[in-house]
Amino acid sequence: MTTVRPAPPAPQTPAAPETPPRPPSGPFSRELEPLPKQRVNSTEGIFTAEVEAVAAPKLTRHEGSTRLEIPLGTEATLGCFVYERPIDAAGAVLAVAKAVQGHQGVTVRSLTPTDVSVVADAPVMFVDVDYEVASPATV
Repeated sequence: MTTVRPAPPAPQTPAAPETPPRPPSGPFSRELEPLPKQRVNSTEGIFTAEVEAVAAPKLTRHEGSTRLEIPLGTEATLGCFVYERPIDAAGAVLAVAKAVQGHQGVTVRSLTPTDVSVVADAPVMFVDVDYEVASPATV
């Protein structure tokens, strides 16, 4: 009788330790962890939405639009406008820049559209605004 023995296992090279992911840098370093989802229903029935927020967003009705103030648990809320009808995007962006510029000590340095896309069959435009706020000692 012949006995066949299995070959000894090949020596295993230890796996290289996994490198932890690098923390985000630049603007992404300010990203928050995901927040609880909050459902938003306009009182007029014009829109419904779901947003991430630490509490229910505040809705303020304006003529032709609704402003959402979304609490993120940061010093300032996130402001968002929902319009009832199509608007002139360039005119709306200019109006926002003028509103920001109208605050004492605020200087808008640049306003750049970063993306235009479609969400739920509606066009959306994302804009970055670079601005400076004078310190209280210089105002």
